[in-house]
This record gives sequence, C-alpha cells and structure tokens, in this order.
Amino acid sequence: MTEPTQLTGPIEAKVTSASTAAAIAGGVVWVLATYVFHGVVPDPVVAFIAVAVPGLVAFAAGYKTRHTARTDSDALAATRRRENLPPAGDAAA
Repeated sequence: MTEPTQLTGPIEAKVTSASTAAAIAGGVVWVLATYVFHGVVPDPVVAFIAVAVPGLVAFAAGYKTRHTARTDSDALAATRRRENLPPAGDAAA
C-alpha cells in the first residue's frame, strides 16, 4: 500500500481559480432550469453544460489567473521532502 501524498507547498492560484470556476459552472444547470426553461432543461443542453462548460470555464479561469511564483529554495525544499531527504545543509546528509 502506498503512503498518502503530502502537500509540498501552497496550492497555486491557477489551480484554485480553475477548480472553483469548474465547481461553480455546475450551478448553470440550476439557473437555466429555474429561470430559462422553467423547470425542465432539455437533455442536449444538460449534456453540453456537463461536458463543455466546466472545462471551458476552468481553462479560462486558469489562463486568466497569474502564476504563483516559487523561489528556487522552495522548489528544492519541496523536492527534498518528497524524496524523504534531510534538509539542505544538515550535518547528517
């Protein structure tokens, strides 16, 4: 059995915005059902929304959001933690 994956740094803004946008895009079906179609959304519209809209919205949000900058020391520390190596400069290394 594999060990659980540990987060090695903060979640990047691009990932957060894309994930949030994709989740919110699901609310489009409810809005359409309630206000546009007054109760029943046709199956082709639901299929289009379920497949295309979350992907397109997530892509757009990720594209628009600025990249989260990481310093070289952050990347090195993350790699060392992931590979279970002692911290850089440790006498035991």
